[in-house]
Amino acid sequence: MEEFAVLNHILKKRGCHELEFTPIQKELILKEINFHIKNNLNTIASLFGLQILNAKNAEDQALSKVLQINKVRINIFSILHERVYHQNGKQITLDKYIDRIINLINSETKHFVPVAVEIDDSLFLPWEKMIKLGMVIGELYTNSLQYAFLQSSEDDFVKISLSKDDEKYKFIYHEYHKYPVETEIGKLFNANTIGIKLIKMNIAQLQGEFTVKNEQGLLFSIIFL
Repeated sequence: MEEFAVLNHILKKRGCHELEFTPIQKELILKEINFHIKNNLNTIASLFGLQILNAKNAEDQALSKVLQINKVRINIFSILHERVYHQNGKQITLDKYIDRIINLINSETKHFVPVAVEIDDSLFLPWEKMIKLGMVIGELYTNSLQYAFLQSSEDDFVKISLSKDDEKYKFIYHEYHKYPVETEIGKLFNANTIGIKLIKMNIAQLQGEFTVKNEQGLLFSIIFL
């Protein structure tokens, strides 16, 4: 915390009208911003945790489930923010995040299916695209555990891949599972739920288009710039 006291001294001494700082001073500013963001995200997640316990004690399973999902969303964003900060704004690879996101959801839901990841190590994403795609992955995998793999077999698994052709990325999330008929897939992605809205919102921000179909299970793909 000593470095934050130093930063406060620097800001008071220079005044708000002075916008130029030395590299060391800039680093101190970034550290304090990161500290406050991370601390606030952890506080929000902790509050959700307390509310989950209260809901369980009151035997309100529906409320507990909603709170648990929202806690996962906050923690996924925290993971992505932390990694982006340590990368110092550089482009980053998707595979470095997937394991942490999947493990986080498995830990919270006490349920999991195997996840196979196929991403070229040389393929990088700008951090703002990484955050949006990470949130989509979190929603899709949470949805898989809640519905498609609620009673999973040992042959079930999820495959996640990312490739690039010319200027466009192609992201694929594939549930290898005997999924219900196509009309139910249509209902799923036209549902008026927060999860589906978040998926569509992040895809729109990626300037992407998505398709959903049955192909040995649900196959969800996004083409984006």
